Amino acid sequence: MSLTRTVEDGILILTLNRLDAANAIDQSIHEGLVTSLTEAGRDARITAVVLTAIGERAFCAGADLKEYAELPRAEAGTMRRRLLVATLLAMLRFPGPLVCAVQARVIGAGLFVALCADVVLSAPAVRFSLPEARLGMPSPIGVALLDGRCGSGTARRMVLLGQEMASPALQAAGLVDEIVPAADLHAVARARASALGKLDARAYRENKRCLNDAMIERLLAAASHAQALQDALHPPGS
Repeated sequence: MSLTRTVEDGILILTLNRLDAANAIDQSIHEGLVTSLTEAGRDARITAVVLTAIGERAFCAGADLKEYAELPRAEAGTMRRRLLVATLLAMLRFPGPLVCAVQARVIGAGLFVALCADVVLSAPAVRFSLPEARLGMPSPIGVALLDGRCGSGTARRMVLLGQEMASPALQAAGLVDEIVPAADLHAVARARASALGKLDARAYRENKRCLNDAMIERLLAAASHAQALQDALHPPGS
């Protein structure tokens, strides 16, 4: 399975499990994340979620660009964007604690996923990047999420200039919450999720909603802008 699910003491652990594809996110992962988070949000027995990945190559290498290769470029882009936005909304709307444990490199859509977690734990010197800039691709979603969480300086460096950033710099910017030795990463993530899961659930839900409502608005506006840019370059039916 490309996304595995286990429950430990009320904590749902979701693991990206596509080692052969550097955990690139395909349709099955998107759908699995949306379904798992939606169901977990309705299950009082689940107090928190940890999102993690296998392998030393990457936490996530971004969207699986080989998927939908048989479709016209514009249609494939629309499909990937719809799936991505659905996943990010499911993360932002999940009412409980959501901890992301990043063990290796984070690229593209993997960065978007990390930006939508409540807490991001990272192994030392993990590098984060948005390759869209180097490929000449506008990234309204990247701008919206990075600016909303880290500020315009980090957004400018990563989106406009295409710079990679390591976990210490992103800890200073506010994306990474804690840098943890790789051997301890998953244990610390479970412990952090457990501690957060013991907080008052109603207060956590309402506070998270207040924090994320603006991010959701920015995400939806950015997704609409990205679609408009695509339609201008590749009009539907052309």
